[in-house]
Amino acid sequence: MIIDTRYHELAKGLTGFSCELKKGERVLIDAFDVPEAMVIALIRATRALGAHPYVNIHGARVSRELMLGAEEAQYAPHAEVEYARMQKMDAYIALRGSDNIFENSDIPSAKVQLVSKLMKPVLDHRVNKTKWVVLRWPTSAMAQHSAVVRNGTVGGINQWNQLVSKNAQERWRVVLLGQLQFLGRFRRVDSGLRRRFGSFRPRCRHLA
Repeated sequence: MIIDTRYHELAKGLTGFSCELKKGERVLIDAFDVPEAMVIALIRATRALGAHPYVNIHGARVSRELMLGAEEAQYAPHAEVEYARMQKMDAYIALRGSDNIFENSDIPSAKVQLVSKLMKPVLDHRVNKTKWVVLRWPTSAMAQHSAVVRNGTVGGINQWNQLVSKNAQERWRVVLLGQLQFLGRFRRVDSGLRRRFGSFRPRCRHLA
């Protein structure tokens, strides 16, 4: 498969810089409506570091259909399985794209709260016990929501790659928040020290 070189650069940054994967470590790759080529690039970058990749492929429409009829009898076992798997992971990488940012807007709040409650142990372990990075994948829906042209969001991949390349020697884990196209929208975390860059307020901090 021929893969865009920017995907390879981004994959190397996420695995080697953001998560600092080491030989023998396990990383879960959560892909939400992103190109398969990007997932493959992440798998290859992980293996190049001697680490072991595990992959989840998500589709917004499928996830919505599951959540519309969510019941504790269905999601409790699912949460147990996901928690057991997360306990075996050393790192977590999520790429989240969307063709329709309002895809889940008709899901009853009670269903959303139920799923969030049952999956919270998984989220807590992921955030507190693994090396992780979560980023938004540039899509037409993101561009529309941000009132910019599509090229403006795609350019965020180049900006991210340049940022990682410039600061690679700092060896800080980078977490991208908000829209990918704005360079200021991220924070760096190192040994509990947090510094914010850019004057903005992220609209959403939910990472589940």
